[in-house]
Amino acid sequence: HDDHTTTTHMDEHEGDHDEHEGDTDGVRTVDVVMNEFTFSPAEVKVSAGETVQFKIVNEGAVPHEFRLSNAHRIEEHLASGHEDHGDEGGHHEEGGDLLIEIAAGASGELIVTFPDDTTLYTVIACLLPGHYEAGMEGQLAYE
Repeated sequence: HDDHTTTTHMDEHEGDHDEHEGDTDGVRTVDVVMNEFTFSPAEVKVSAGETVQFKIVNEGAVPHEFRLSNAHRIEEHLASGHEDHGDEGGHHEEGGDLLIEIAAGASGELIVTFPDDTTLYTVIACLLPGHYEAGMEGQLAYE
């Protein structure tokens, strides 16, 4: 009889474990590879309110950044001649870009909960001088 009880307990424990795994489904993982001068995938589908963990690998020979921005902020950044580059890293203002710079051959992650305002983040870009101009850009598409 004791054996049966132990087995039942194990079954219940496995059930709890499955439920726990279900709780982590709220965060979706997206793998991104950066290179000269591309993002792969070039388009990521997201939903407002969704939390996404971007796991980013820089397979390039030079540093790159994974930046979530929009056309307006990128235009302002480029118009400034990249003069404010590097200033953004320390502070993420509401409505400001989210970014991580990753050295050649390294990897990193950025966890983002996308806001209801779907205009805040529409572009994936690397704004290190010359990189965006070389075509290092991707798109965020809202579902």
